[in-house]
Amino acid sequence: MGKILIVEDDEIYSRVIRLYLEEKLNHEVHVLHDGESAIAELPDIMPDVIILDIILPGMSGFAVCNKIKHDSAYKDIPIIMLSVKSEIKDIKAAMHAGADDYITKKDTIDSIWEQLEIKIDHAMGRDNGLGKEEAH
Repeated sequence: MGKILIVEDDEIYSRVIRLYLEEKLNHEVHVLHDGESAIAELPDIMPDVIILDIILPGMSGFAVCNKIKHDSAYKDIPIIMLSVKSEIKDIKAAMHAGADDYITKKDTIDSIWEQLEIKIDHAMGRDNGLGKEEAH
């Protein structure tokens, strides 16, 4: 499947997401816990998709997203923001920074899994079959 970079400072939360993406969806997953590491290691990892928290030590997720999207080598990597922040202003700020999608951690875990699966498939250009009618 694909290569996914998770940038999440909560080690337990990132471990749970990693296990789900590796075990259930068969993705290769890399986890980093701060924005500076994500920027520094991006050339070595070259992920297909980035799952990025907003609240990180040091550089915020907004700043990381903005930096990635303004670098011609990485600007086409889809970024899915995943955060406890759920206000419209936060979602708008993420989109303004260049995020391709946004998931709130306040959803149920099953909803988060479903959203991640759909959004990763979409970001990687794969059709997951949703919304298409079967031809007769």
